[in-house]
Amino acid sequence: MGWLKEMYEDHGFVLSILDLLDIYSKRLNEGKAEPEKLTMILELSHDFTERCHHGKEERALFPILTKRSKQTVDGLLLEHEKGKALIKGISDSGKEKKIRLISEYQALIKAHIEQENLFFKECGRKLDRSEIESIESGFDRINAETLGKAGRKEIAGRISRIKESLK
Repeated sequence: MGWLKEMYEDHGFVLSILDLLDIYSKRLNEGKAEPEKLTMILELSHDFTERCHHGKEERALFPILTKRSKQTVDGLLLEHEKGKALIKGISDSGKEKKIRLISEYQALIKAHIEQENLFFKECGRKLDRSEIESIESGFDRINAETLGKAGRKEIAGRISRIKESLK
């Protein structure tokens, strides 16, 4: 799969994880949340969003896109750090703060994904063949390191299982 299509698909998985957080937050607000469900969601977010998706961006994609717009890449990296801090806060806080931080995280990540999609599409038109090959080989390496043989099917399965367990 091409690098841009892969980024869009990754963003779909990240949005699905945000949906899981939204369901959890609503259940928490109703007094029906189970802490182990949040642990499952945050572990999935760490495994996919942080290790795999951000790993591909930070180690394979951003070094090349920095040549196009260092300022934009620096802003995206800052948002990655803000997201990590919010996730840590979600896991370390009480009910009301947890609900607020989930909402803040969702807003940050949705806006971040929109910005990335536009930036990646714009940059994608300007990349040469060697840059694309470098990005895609980096993605393949990072996918193998972080997802293993089960790959993207495992992530989709985990999302599905967690969603089912939140009903």
